[in-house]
Amino acid sequence: MMRGTAQFAVPPETNVDDVLAVVRRHFTFRAARSTPCLRRYFDSFDWLLYNTQTTIYQETLGKQKHLHWQPLDDGPPTHSLATAETPRFATDLPPGRFCDDLTPVLGYRALLPLADVQYRRRVFRVLNKDKKTIARLIVEENAVVTNSTSDHKASLGAMLRVMPIKGYENKALDLGRLLRKEVGLPDHDTPLLLDALDALGHTPGGATGKKDPVLDPALRADEAVRLLLRSLLETIEINEPGVRADIDTEFLHDFRVAVRRTRSVLGQLKSILPPDVLAHYQPEFKWLGGVTGPTRDLDVYLLKFETYQSWVPPRVREDLEPLRDFLKVQQRREQARLVEALDTPRYRALLEGWRAFLDGPAPEPPPSPEAARPVLEVASARIWRTYKKTLKEGRAIINNPDAPAEALHQLRIRCKKLRYLLELFRSLYPPKALKRLIKALKKLQDNLGDFNDFEVQQDTLQQFAAQMKHEGQTEVDTFLAMGRLEAYMAQRQDETREAFAERFLRFADPKNQEQFRALFK
Repeated sequence: MMRGTAQFAVPPETNVDDVLAVVRRHFTFRAARSTPCLRRYFDSFDWLLYNTQTTIYQETLGKQKHLHWQPLDDGPPTHSLATAETPRFATDLPPGRFCDDLTPVLGYRALLPLADVQYRRRVFRVLNKDKKTIARLIVEENAVVTNSTSDHKASLGAMLRVMPIKGYENKALDLGRLLRKEVGLPDHDTPLLLDALDALGHTPGGATGKKDPVLDPALRADEAVRLLLRSLLETIEINEPGVRADIDTEFLHDFRVAVRRTRSVLGQLKSILPPDVLAHYQPEFKWLGGVTGPTRDLDVYLLKFETYQSWVPPRVREDLEPLRDFLKVQQRREQARLVEALDTPRYRALLEGWRAFLDGPAPEPPPSPEAARPVLEVASARIWRTYKKTLKEGRAIINNPDAPAEALHQLRIRCKKLRYLLELFRSLYPPKALKRLIKALKKLQDNLGDFNDFEVQQDTLQQFAAQMKHEGQTEVDTFLAMGRLEAYMAQRQDETREAFAERFLRFADPKNQEQFRALFK
């Protein structure tokens, strides 16, 4: 930032014109222009931009619209683009640095509007005796729109910004001192976006359902488990509107992860909860996982479609486009079925009954001796038991080169259960050590997940081909390209199977075993 740059807040009870009148007694200035403007701020649902201390806004000045990505502290934009359309995803931006830099930050998340700020900007040129411009004084009077029709606004007050001119930085400093000392304006160091969110009653970085509760190691196990399950239920509830609206694929992903984690807790810590509760809610959450699966599967196919195209020769990649069109149609159908399922009394009864149970008092006496034990003891015992089973199943595959695909599939499920336990109870253990173990486990999971995906995708491609043929809307070239893709998947599956032994042995190395033993046995 250039020396002499300063920004001041004008309190609501202070008239901006009175401030300018004081400045006129010491400086000569002329109005260069007065422009009504609108800024619409954006971020993802989980505040990915805010977490990197940046923000994106679309600025409308007259008929011109520009998209800007700037630091949260209202510093100069790092990227700008003239565009009449607001991109929904980073990949909707035209090719270039803006798109390249934003894509890894947002991933698959959509940009959602946060706040509309209307303001009038007046720019004054501050002149010396020779009529040369020695600084610019910018006045912005801001108001945040508080309803969808833009006819209700809340004033954010005015802001004065002193912009120095190269070679006259001392004059800008003089002007800044005048505004501080004689006028008494405070420095303005709160970003405009945060002022707007505060006026709307919104908290940046607010609830997204991605943080597990911090557990007291001495807490009774059944009470700790209820805290975890309540947090997972909140994740389901928070993401449900985004799932229904199909805003982006991550809403359904996070929704499903919370459902799977819930099922894992119910299955692995069944002695902690009352038997009648388990008997009712285990099949209900299994149903919920089932009705959300087809839409998620099709989401993944569409997200990975460019990758699939890269797996076939360039000359036949366009022949796969009818498959993409087919997947889009199927995704819309499954999305409609999913919303129908969420509209059923069964789903509503599931959430309401589960909420009532979790918000109620813990049963007295506890349903089992284990439920009354400290959660650290129960979690450690369960993690250690699951870890030993993981090692046993993995070694059995290593010792049997002809082990069936089903064995790797079962190990993948076991690893997923272990991962959920480690993550749900992470607050009970040293973060650095746990992070290392989760990282090692994730590398093994990636191998097992890829192996399973390649097998499932080959079968699914055959089903897609049969359905497309039945509908009679696909050319022979598309079926041939799909056949090439299936053959490549079979090859990759074999390569993944060959890499399994190395991945497993790295996970099961003596150092990791000693760490698991020290933390959980």
